[in-house]
Order: sequence, then structure tokens, then C-alpha cells
Amino acid sequence: MHAEAMAHLCPHRRVLQQSIRPGACPHRQPLHRLSVRCRATIELPPDLQAVVNELEESKYCGGEGTVLVREAPVDVPKNGKRYHIHTFGCQMNLADSERMAGVLESVGYECSEDPAKADVLIYNTCSIREKAEVKVYSALGKQAKRKRDRMGDLKIVVAGCVAQQEGQQLLRRVPEVDLVMGPQFANKLDELLERVDSQGTQVCATDYIEISEDITVPRRDSSLTAWVNVIYGCNEKCTYCVVPYTRGQEQSRRQEDIRQEMLALGEAGYKEVTLLGQNVDAYGRDLPGMAADGSGRRQHTFTDLLRYVHDVPGIERIRFATSHPRYFTGGHRFCSGQLSCFAVD
Repeated sequence: MHAEAMAHLCPHRRVLQQSIRPGACPHRQPLHRLSVRCRATIELPPDLQAVVNELEESKYCGGEGTVLVREAPVDVPKNGKRYHIHTFGCQMNLADSERMAGVLESVGYECSEDPAKADVLIYNTCSIREKAEVKVYSALGKQAKRKRDRMGDLKIVVAGCVAQQEGQQLLRRVPEVDLVMGPQFANKLDELLERVDSQGTQVCATDYIEISEDITVPRRDSSLTAWVNVIYGCNEKCTYCVVPYTRGQEQSRRQEDIRQEMLALGEAGYKEVTLLGQNVDAYGRDLPGMAADGSGRRQHTFTDLLRYVHDVPGIERIRFATSHPRYFTGGHRFCSGQLSCFAVD
């Protein structure tokens, strides 16, 4: 789409072409104005600008973000408190929001679509899209005033990539914020809120941690489709991308744990799973062991994972996102072609 018009814009032509294609990288840059943390500014012709604007508003959470809405679980005692989660950005953030909802509901919170009725406000942020970042700070300003009026009863949490990137600076900029936490702490939200209560101070959780296997049961936003993380972080460090600095180094989950989560989804009636990662093709590079066939390749690759999980009972369609063109090999194509349940996003 408009490939000829884009050829002169940037040496990363292939990346830009992929970025305006639906289903491309979840951390798609707004092409008309790269982040201030990048090294270049690109002005697009009006027709391309219109395409980019449309995609930015329609894909994933859009420029305004999305609010989590769900019924309270019936089998968990309630603590009389409510949470509100407003998510900006990509599928990874949507998956993280589901995990945070699962954590809060496991200790008795109920979801509130209205932030004015919530005891805990969570903004799960994206630092790739500048508009989303501006929206977060705008919302924080309004909620900071509300917190001052309530004399501290309200807890404000900033999670995700803006939180990871800004850290203590965000706490200084908006002192009413109680907790700043990077995406690697999504399954530890209850522990961090306890620290806020027990210490009576702001908490900043942005340190690098080894992500342990997550036993949290996410509160899925659908009864048919589900996100399943297979790898966290990215090691590519592309000049235009902040993801390695906000989501950390690559950390792959074990194949057995991924399949176990998918088995539970199949038993619960889910029909479609999306395997998630900033760079799913890098799956297994950080896991130990070499293949027994003497080929010199690693024991665990993304192709091996696809073969390992393709036959989970009940799961009729498996998507994966996002793949890096450098590592999308003939083995991936052959495997996806053989296993008819797969779809590449």
C-alpha cells in the first residue's frame, strides 16, 4: 500500500511498510511523527497521513484507549472495593490488563466502568503513541484533583511502558500517584498495593526482574478468544523503538507452561488463542539446551513451539503476533502451512 510513495522516507523502508499494514507490529510507530526519543521526524503526504491516522484510531486500543468492562466473578468473596482499568497501546497491554484484573478480583475487587466510582484507578500506558501518552497525563490531572478532594482514599496506579520509562520522575510530576509499575509487575499488583498501604508512601516498581511463571488467572475480555504470552521483552534495540527499554530483555516461557495454559483455555470453551510477544520469532533464544539432531540449532525455537501446541483439544485457531521479518524463516512458513490452525497477524 503506497509503497512507492514511502520508498524515499526512511532507510528502514521494510519496517515502515509493515507498520501501516493491519496486523503488523503491536508497537507500531505513528509514522507522521516518530517519538521524541527517536532520531528523525518524518512528514508523510496527506494520503498516507490519512491511512496512518485511521489505523492509529482503529487498531487495538486506539488513540483514546479502552476501558475494561466485565461482570464480577460469582465465586470470590467481595471486599466492597472497585477497580477501574483504562488501557492504551497494544495487545501486550491488553493482556497485562486482563492479568491485573485477575489479580484484583482474586482478592475481592469488582470492576467499575466509571472511574468516579473506583477505589483503585489503573492507567495501563503506552509510550509508543504520543497521543496515548498525552491522554494519560490529562486523565491523571483530573484524577489527582479528585484524590485531593477525597483526602487520599483513592489509589492511582500508572502501569505499562510510560511507567517503566518515567519511573520516579512520574511520581514527582504527579505526586498524587500512589504506584508506578512496569509491565513486568502485572501479576504482583496486589503485593504492590499492600506495600502502598503498609508503607504509607509512593511505590515505584520498575526494576528489572526475572519473570517467574505466572499462575495468575487473567480475567479474559472474551469468552472465545484469549491472549497467551510466550515471550516477554525484546533484544533488537532498533533505533526508532523504545520497547527494549520499557519491556526489558527477552524472557521465554517454558513450552510446557504455555501448553498447560492453552489446555485450560480449551477446557473452558475458548476456540482461538493468540500467542503474544514483541518478537515471537525470538522465542527460545534465552532457554538452555541445543537440539539433539546435531544441527547446531537451539533446542527450543518458535517453530518447535508451534508444533508443540498446535493440537491442544478445543483450540481451533492459533494466531501469533508479532514476528520480526529478519527471523521469519522457511521453517516457520513450512510449519504454519502444515498446521492448518495457524494465522499470522
